[in-house]
Amino acid sequence: MFGKPREHVGLPPVDATVHPSDGALAVAEERLRRAGRQAAAVVALLAGACAAGLTAGADVRAVAAAGGAVLVVLAIAAALALDDRRAGALALIARGDATPPLPAVRRERARLTRSSHVRALAHSLDAMRAEAQRPYRDRPIGRPLYTPAVIVAVDAELARVSIALRTSRPEPTAIARTELLLGSAFSPLYGTDLRPLRDELGRLLFLLDGSADASVTAGSTAGRTSGARRPSRSSGGRSTRP
Repeated sequence: MFGKPREHVGLPPVDATVHPSDGALAVAEERLRRAGRQAAAVVALLAGACAAGLTAGADVRAVAAAGGAVLVVLAIAAALALDDRRAGALALIARGDATPPLPAVRRERARLTRSSHVRALAHSLDAMRAEAQRPYRDRPIGRPLYTPAVIVAVDAELARVSIALRTSRPEPTAIARTELLLGSAFSPLYGTDLRPLRDELGRLLFLLDGSADASVTAGSTAGRTSGARRPSRSSGGRSTRP
């Protein structure tokens, strides 16, 4: 299975409002900048206090410990903001709204479209399908997060998604929605109702089929262009030009 379920990103329709909201990315950016400013201020104050204490011959260990504790808290806040920023960018891409020229969106698009990442998603789908056929054989303790009967019921659709990921050049929107399908706590993949899961798989296959058609068209166009530029040869090795 591809990681653990993400708790703060849902699986909305392509044309619906994404949770988190569009402003979540901007809020995460501001939180990250604020944590950086606060960390820089603490470091400056800590350095000044320690220097003054050492000059006066005072024990600065308590000051250093307090400053270190504050920096740890700020590091945790920055890590959470980074995760929320990536989740916000992923949500925008999943909705198909990846046009804002934001660095976070560009980075997320680059991460999603790496061939190794796309292959990992396809492998995760295949691993889930295989495990659903024998859900308790390799799990002597504990139960899978999903309902095996649900996965078995949509096995054909999951197989088509996996094949399309491997054989086409999927758009970032399709890849993002596949990642959310596997990793979101709101994913219908981990529910018991087949209807929303089939709906989401239908949207995914629509996006992936479009990517496959575009890849085939691009390949055909490239082949025709290459053939048009290649001069025909006569039996004597000379170009036959009209």
